[in-house]
Amino acid sequence: MIRSFLLVTLTSAAFNCAVAADCPNYASDLATMRVADQSLREYFVDVGPVSRRLVNALGSIDRVNTRRMRVLLKQCGWPVTSKYGKEASANAWLLIQHADQDREFQREALLLLGQVVKAGEARGGDLAYLSDRIAVAEGRLQLYGTQFRGVENCKLVLAPIDSREAVNARRRAIPGMQTLEEYEKVAGEHITPPECRHAP
Repeated sequence: MIRSFLLVTLTSAAFNCAVAADCPNYASDLATMRVADQSLREYFVDVGPVSRRLVNALGSIDRVNTRRMRVLLKQCGWPVTSKYGKEASANAWLLIQHADQDREFQREALLLLGQVVKAGEARGGDLAYLSDRIAVAEGRLQLYGTQFRGVENCKLVLAPIDSREAVNARRRAIPGMQTLEEYEKVAGEHITPPECRHAP
C-alpha cells in the first residue's frame, strides 16, 4: 500500500515537473520558431545541393532555436497537448530533433518527453524519432528505423538497426507509426534529391 502510494506520488511529481509553469505565449512562440526551422529546410529539399553559406545559415537558425528551447523547457516544461494543443507539442519535438549541436540538451529533452508520453500528453512517435536521432549520433543502433545515413543510387540508406522484424514490432507498439517499409517508401518520395524523385 505504502509502496503504491509512493510510486503514484513520485510519478505525479515527475509529471508536474515536466509540465511546469503556465506560459500563455508558448504555442505561438513554438509556431514562430518552427517557421524559421523549416524555411531553409524546405528549400534544400526542393533544390538539392546548396552552398556552404546556406548550410551555415541553417546552423545559425538551429542554434538560436535551441537556445530558446532550453529556456522554454526550463520555464514552461513540455507543451502538453491538453494545455497547448497537439501542434505545439509537435513543434517542440521538431525543434529539439534539430538541436543536433547540443546533444546534452536533446538527451534531457528525451527524458522529459518520455514522461509526458507516458501520461498521454505527447505522441509516442515523436519519442521514437528523438530516441533514434540520439542513438545514431552516438553510434548506437536505432530502435525504430527513423533515421537515414544518406542516399546511394537514388535510394535512401537506413542507419543501422538490429533487424527489420524487431523494428516493425516496436513500431506496431506505437499508435500511428507506419511499418518500416511504408515509412521508407514515403521518405523516399520526399527526401531523395529532385533528380531522383523526377526520374521516369
